[in-house]
Amino acid sequence: MYYIWKLKKTGKPDYFDCGIEQFEGWETVPWMFAEKITFKLPEILNYYTDSKVLPGDYPRVGSTEFLISKKIYEIFNRLNIDGIDYYKSRIIAPNKIFDDYYTANILNIVDCFDEGNSIFRYITPGESTMRTFKKISIHEEKIPDNIKLFRIKRLARYVIVNEEIKDTFETEHVTGVNFLPIGFEQESWLTLNMR
Repeated sequence: MYYIWKLKKTGKPDYFDCGIEQFEGWETVPWMFAEKITFKLPEILNYYTDSKVLPGDYPRVGSTEFLISKKIYEIFNRLNIDGIDYYKSRIIAPNKIFDDYYTANILNIVDCFDEGNSIFRYITPGESTMRTFKKISIHEEKIPDNIKLFRIKRLARYVIVNEEIKDTFETEHVTGVNFLPIGFEQESWLTLNMR
């Protein structure tokens, strides 16, 4: 079974949010398109926040970056998750610096979207058109056995994980992540912008 990786909302009025420090070319970095980053990034990627709430293992960021804690990084390494480039990162809060983060660039992309069995609609907020989903279906037989975490071709903003990753995260109490089962109709509409 496969799951959509989604930011877990706490429902509290105070939540953690941070944004990456802009550097030359930052807006062109292909974080969510399963492409190698070919130009030199800063040695450490800085994220800034005004929040006094502690960041979780998967904190909310203001753009397309995929920021994860050292805990998630170590789980990925232990589970032999291939196809990810990691960039050392830190979160700079008003009174503390959190040095144990990585920005992950997921390189695995699988052409497995099952459009015929998915439920979606198009919406146009402003100038852009987005697809929202009640149900995302995939062709599981098209996923190579060695791929445990990937993006879906044509829906690259979505990150998909297998059951081993989901179960490990739940057992080890990883914070900030929610997993939605693939192929089941959701209560509310999901948009391509999962943040």
